[in-house]
Amino acid sequence: PSRRSSDLSMLLIRPILCLAFACVASASSLNGGNANRWWTWWWNQPISEDLNDVDLILYTYGNPSWMFKLDSNSQDLLDNGFDASKPTRILSHGYTDNGPRFCSDFVQAYENDPNDTFNVICIDWQILAKADEPQFSGAAKNAIKVGKAVGEKVVAQMLMADLGQNPDLIRAVGHSMGGQVVGNVGKAAFQFSNQKISRVTGLDVAQQYFDSHLAQDTISPNDAQLVDIMHTDSGPMDQGKASTMEPIGTVDFYPNGGDMMAGCEWSWWASACNHMKAVDYYVDSVNNRNDVNYLAATRCDSYEEFEAGTCDQMEKLPMGEALSLDMVNGQGPMKFYLHTNAVPPFGQ
Repeated sequence: PSRRSSDLSMLLIRPILCLAFACVASASSLNGGNANRWWTWWWNQPISEDLNDVDLILYTYGNPSWMFKLDSNSQDLLDNGFDASKPTRILSHGYTDNGPRFCSDFVQAYENDPNDTFNVICIDWQILAKADEPQFSGAAKNAIKVGKAVGEKVVAQMLMADLGQNPDLIRAVGHSMGGQVVGNVGKAAFQFSNQKISRVTGLDVAQQYFDSHLAQDTISPNDAQLVDIMHTDSGPMDQGKASTMEPIGTVDFYPNGGDMMAGCEWSWWASACNHMKAVDYYVDSVNNRNDVNYLAATRCDSYEEFEAGTCDQMEKLPMGEALSLDMVNGQGPMKFYLHTNAVPPFGQ
């Protein structure tokens, strides 16, 4: 096996990764009743296609987390702390992951300043994202299905139509297969509201099966006003890479060249380490969101030219949370490169 999102290999390493990332502990502490779902990773069961198995978790500063469903009453969001005047961040985990574990670090980062608070909505589609077969076709198709449902029912209907939230305040961030989820959140939000959300961010977006079977629904620059992509385990699929090296957004960021992250060189599972660094970088950028020079990247045609210093005078953009639409000049695809530290703080 050669990557975290890989087919059969994921079935073999999932128990180890789950322990390493404290999946059970995080679910137990944050999921409010769904902690028992951990056992679904250990038994070979048919994958669910039922959208009733999708949970959404609302986190707002100073309030208890609140779990709701796709058909919940919009007023209930207000009653549980949602504030339409504040920015909303929609988060999605990827293949064989779960919402509470994935979202916990993001939530802590977004709540690090009582004067700068957010609505955070965590998409927990773990029952539909479990390991189903070597091709993980069921989970891939579910990623599209979940994204479209959240875009229509939560973003277009609840947030924008019912609660009147400005789409400029809404961003969606997804890792791996979750990048395909949030791409479809953006697609469906536009389809059902005729308005694009501000930004869709794909963190080392899973490409296998999507590019060959679900190309029409794969993440694209049209999914939001700004689509930014972070590449950390990118390269040829036949070499076990999780994501494509090709630019697929408006702006594509390639930390350390996009395929070998600082601190992962000597990892026993380097590809998994690279793949997860995208999440670490983004969380770190949330913690430093008011510094537009943090994780600054340089526009360049290639990593070789960036390394040679030939692009030093080119445009700079922050990778991560500080990036905004008004910073982006021109149309994509645009490629940006940077170096990172091996451990936080990752910005150099």
